[in-house]
Amino acid sequence: MKDKLKRHVDMLKTIMEKSSNEGPLPHDMCLEDVAFKKMSGQSSRFYHFHPRLGNDGDITSFFHTSLQRNPYWWVDLGSFYKIHHVEIWNRGSSGHRLRALTITVGPTLQKARSTCAYFNGPARNGQHLVIKCSKKTAKGRVVKLTQRTYKGYMHLAEVKVFAYKKNCVPKEETFML
Repeated sequence: MKDKLKRHVDMLKTIMEKSSNEGPLPHDMCLEDVAFKKMSGQSSRFYHFHPRLGNDGDITSFFHTSLQRNPYWWVDLGSFYKIHHVEIWNRGSSGHRLRALTITVGPTLQKARSTCAYFNGPARNGQHLVIKCSKKTAKGRVVKLTQRTYKGYMHLAEVKVFAYKKNCVPKEETFML
């Protein structure tokens, strides 16, 4: 029985390691979505597609910028966090527009210059992306997603920012037998 349980734990580890396009996610439960329903904004607005639709928990709605150079969306987390990864649900149509995406972190919107990660793209319609921060020290209050384009739209269904819980020390290994 113990051997069977160990095989299942090993399979689960393998699945979790392959679930991220930017490397393995931690095996502990120290992460939480810190962006849900927090204040957000965007560089411009296309019709009624408000920035708050990007972190409302509903992947059927989406925010949308106007046609512009380097469109962006941001969220103020309300407090400083050590960011681990960002999850993005791409819009169900015109998904190919998501490319050359830079995720930055900082203390304010104007100072959100520390690069957390980069997604080259292009993405697919409805694609769920898990983008792990490349820096272990991606700390900040504001997370900004910018598309580096000559001229384009930015529209995403949902953005979740996962950070370490305040009172949590990441563990090397949670799956102990």
